[in-house]
Amino acid sequence: MTPSFRNPWLWLRRFRKRCGYGVHSPFAFGLIDGVVYERLPYYAFSDLDRRLTFRQRFRLRRYLHLLFRLCNYHQPRLILLSEAHPLERDYIAAACKRADVRDFQFISKVEMPSSADAGAPRMLIFLSRPSDEVLPLLHPGTMLLLANVHRYKQWWEGLPSVVSFDLYDVGIAFFDAHYNRQAYTVCF
Repeated sequence: MTPSFRNPWLWLRRFRKRCGYGVHSPFAFGLIDGVVYERLPYYAFSDLDRRLTFRQRFRLRRYLHLLFRLCNYHQPRLILLSEAHPLERDYIAAACKRADVRDFQFISKVEMPSSADAGAPRMLIFLSRPSDEVLPLLHPGTMLLLANVHRYKQWWEGLPSVVSFDLYDVGIAFFDAHYNRQAYTVCF
């Protein structure tokens, strides 16, 4: 799970990177404004939030809601999870009921769609730590989420992503050649 303790000095340093200020791409601004900073409750939040303990409601709910909104936005047909906490798994799976949710460690290489497949499904890959085994899976229509992105900054910056968002706790990368290459830093 990603840490959610907020340092006030860190927040002040990130203040100018909030709400999509300085973002000129319609796709990126729409994602930041309509998904990352969305404040309205979604249909499954009340049921999912009942499972959280009192402490988790204050520390993790915002992060888990972000995972839900990102998965709901992308609507993948295949979700690959690597070492996901059960709460992360529940929130991601609840956002896409029709998606096939699998653990990345238990999938054989035969089952994996390769980046060369023209008909490869829209995928969401959630990693709790970097894995070079996912690099052959990255194709147009893939969204990669990396928890604790600042621990793995060097790996993150070496990704062949086209558009990436660094939310300080979570990294989001899109692999679609229709967009211009850009790396955004967003205060979340």
